[in-house]
Amino acid sequence: MLANFRVLNFLSFAELNTLSLVKGKTRQHPNHVYTTPALDLLKFSTIYGANGAGKSNIIKAIKFSKQCITENELNIVHKKSYCRTNIINKDLESSFEYEIIINKVIYSYGFSILLSKGELKKEWMYEIKGEEEFPLFTMEYETKKLEIDIDNLTNSARDRARLLTYVEDFKELKKHDESLFLHFLNDTKSDFSKDSKAFIFNKVFFWFERKLEVISPTQAADRSLTYLEESDESIENFLKDFGTGITGIHVEDIQLDEIYKVEDPKFIDFVKEDVDEKLQYLQDNIQKIEKIDKNIREFSAMMRTENNLYSIKVNIDGDINFRVIKFCHYMDGEYYTLGEESDGTVRLLELYDIIKNKNEKIFVVDELDRSLHPNLTFNFVKKYLSIENKSQLIVSTHEDRILDLNIMRRDEIWFVEKNDIGESKIYSLEEFKTRFDKDIMTAYLDGRYGSIPKFKFFNN
Repeated sequence: MLANFRVLNFLSFAELNTLSLVKGKTRQHPNHVYTTPALDLLKFSTIYGANGAGKSNIIKAIKFSKQCITENELNIVHKKSYCRTNIINKDLESSFEYEIIINKVIYSYGFSILLSKGELKKEWMYEIKGEEEFPLFTMEYETKKLEIDIDNLTNSARDRARLLTYVEDFKELKKHDESLFLHFLNDTKSDFSKDSKAFIFNKVFFWFERKLEVISPTQAADRSLTYLEESDESIENFLKDFGTGITGIHVEDIQLDEIYKVEDPKFIDFVKEDVDEKLQYLQDNIQKIEKIDKNIREFSAMMRTENNLYSIKVNIDGDINFRVIKFCHYMDGEYYTLGEESDGTVRLLELYDIIKNKNEKIFVVDELDRSLHPNLTFNFVKKYLSIENKSQLIVSTHEDRILDLNIMRRDEIWFVEKNDIGESKIYSLEEFKTRFDKDIMTAYLDGRYGSIPKFKFFNN
């Protein structure tokens, strides 16, 4: 789970800014809080701000830093993504840091980069215990100084030799082949032993690659896997109910090797591995599970890629059936793939993923209300906050009707505002002394918390 995200010198954020999902002082809506041995975390945060205030930039910072970690996206495309309000920022490092919880332990991971030249500067990873931080590794890219306690991180001679080899190979990388150390340890390499402390490098990378999903307003999330409790028909009813113009769905059997030809093989490998693990759990615990529900001898999932939607059905005997889902808009019309559908339909399916998701995951959605009716946005947030799940959701939105303390906690509400020179700052409603019965929406629109458009009218 995500506890904190920090960004420095990126787009409109010149100074260090923190978006936190750590529980604040308010006691409202305790069902919105995940209690862990390490920290109490929120399941939801919403970000408000005027157009151009920078609320999308905080999400772009999350997306960019994730791409650097998982895809080694350090190219020159981002050379002007430093905060350009002051020319000196061009020569200053930009930093990104996450505090995340994995298996009840807090880890801090981050890196800094000189964006104007695409040069990595520092990288670090710590285990946090109380007030103390224990370094797992630190890297200074200018001096090629990598500090890592190999003996403490490995339990076997095999893992020690592997990690030592990786470290030496990493130090030998030429400037043009440079990547983050965390990426290097996971790029086309097998995982460390699960009983080795070094396995945390695989788990943290997996967190960024599979558990953190960023959905931008103009580009759909390119892939997801969602386990379902309902049949394919629930998707059809969901889309019909929200006025998409879809009159029905059509499913066609498809072989796994055909899916490999049109989709990212690495993602399909991950899906197959995840489904196999779930099947193994079902087979190993079937007697215990059947005591709760005698009908549980199979499970279903929905796999969404950029261009297609798939149904996966698995039974206790190990039979796995893949089907591609297509959509019809007229009684006798042709069928369309997901990639041919409207932005609104795609966005609805993204929301369907979030509502139906049963795994621990962090969804970050920029402009939640894009392509959606205000009533749908409002009811989606209420629905998400009312269900039991293991996910966290961060959204930016203009939908002010959810600014209601009967719906949300004060520590779930964040604002972004720009100063006179165009630098953004993000801050929480908890910074204000707000009564429990305060009309937050009216106070926000009146400018009580800043972060609203400022108009100037001129008479001719």
